Amino acid sequence: MLGKVRIDGERGYSVPFGDENVTDDEMARMIQAAIENERDRSPLPTPETVPLAAHGPTRYATPASSVVEQWCRIEEWLGGHLASPNIPKAMPDAVNETATRTEADWPEELRTFFALVNGFPMEQWINLLPEHELFDLDRVVDERQVELEVWAEFSGDEVDQPAGVVANTWLREFIPFAGVDGNFLFVDTRPGSLHGCISGFDKTFADNSGPQWMSLSALLADLADALDGTRAFAGGWSPDVVDGQLTWTWTG
Repeated sequence: MLGKVRIDGERGYSVPFGDENVTDDEMARMIQAAIENERDRSPLPTPETVPLAAHGPTRYATPASSVVEQWCRIEEWLGGHLASPNIPKAMPDAVNETATRTEADWPEELRTFFALVNGFPMEQWINLLPEHELFDLDRVVDERQVELEVWAEFSGDEVDQPAGVVANTWLREFIPFAGVDGNFLFVDTRPGSLHGCISGFDKTFADNSGPQWMSLSALLADLADALDGTRAFAGGWSPDVVDGQLTWTWTG
């Protein structure tokens, strides 16, 4: 139902194009707001200018911690602010089977994450991440395969590089866990000191924004802090609950 806005080269955040309850006038206002919001956002730094955190080359300096601990904080917030959220969980065997199908070295954090939350059903969907929809295991496989096919002609002669190095294409070692309209958050499962880091993928500029978080637990810690009101998420996203739904507003 969600899709990012793009009109005459101008881009905007995601709007619910498939929502039949939204009138044409409301949709027009939402599209205009999406474009104006994107205009106000500062451009992401290029890989050459991504600031180095104190502990490594990621955009956000939050250290790795515990996926279980951070997810418990998030789940507690959801339970206290949303009406009876349904949070599906994947069985360990299903997680291991999916990891085997991708032929990638899944970090333990990623396996643990899907055992705690395996996406959200459409009828009880939660907008947990701004600009990205959380995937279940089936979508992980499907979306990854689509990107491998789409970017195959740009892969060229792949040279083995450690995790965190910009590839400018989609690699088999990239495991998407959230996304919308060809834009993703993925776990980089290549070996190296940044094995398991989280990067963003843009359908136009690929992964050239560089690694964002040291690990999935670091991302979840920032998300939990944002929900608790401690700080904005990913540089400027602030949460709110509107009509019983979690929403995000870019505040810079």
